[in-house]
Amino acid sequence: MRGWGTANDQAGFTLMELIVAMTLLGMLMAALLGGLKLGSRVWEASEERLAASARMETVRNFLRSRLGEALPPTAFAAVSDPEAIFLGEPHLLRFAGRMSPHQGGGIYLMELALERRGGGSDLLLRWSRLDGGGEEPTAYERVLVDGVTGFEVAYYDSSAQHWRRDWRDALVLPRLVRIELGFSGDDPRSWPPMIVELMVDTWHLT
Repeated sequence: MRGWGTANDQAGFTLMELIVAMTLLGMLMAALLGGLKLGSRVWEASEERLAASARMETVRNFLRSRLGEALPPTAFAAVSDPEAIFLGEPHLLRFAGRMSPHQGGGIYLMELALERRGGGSDLLLRWSRLDGGGEEPTAYERVLVDGVTGFEVAYYDSSAQHWRRDWRDALVLPRLVRIELGFSGDDPRSWPPMIVELMVDTWHLT
């Protein structure tokens, strides 16, 4: 009969049990760390997509408001070349319009064009003030959307009821303007075709 309190009766873990427990704990910690890293990557990717989406919406709202209020050449005295005020091409759009007060106000000539830079292309906005009191206008330039693979503009002819690839009519402005942008297949950004209705659709040269 064994005596009370011998070594065989004492509770404890064997070396093998400790090794198994530590291994399981290590696997659990690795899984938790991997989950945290994955969650962090998903969070960062979601934030990037939201930021890109917000940026696109800001650009679209700006273009919609400025282009929608495009001014006809007759709004300017002694216009000898209407195309200097409004010019529509498949990959270039020039128009005159007002900047909002928080953007400085005033009347500007604005131009949208795609410019290749390095390994990609950017959608640029160039603008210069038209009501500068006779002073030489200062030209400005800003990238609206970077990494663009395509830029297409179309112009709706309300009299013929069809879209045109360019607009050089010296008597009538297009009723609608459609702007489309393209991106590479791995780019998460999107640009649904944007159609803007011009507030001033007809005018006469004087």
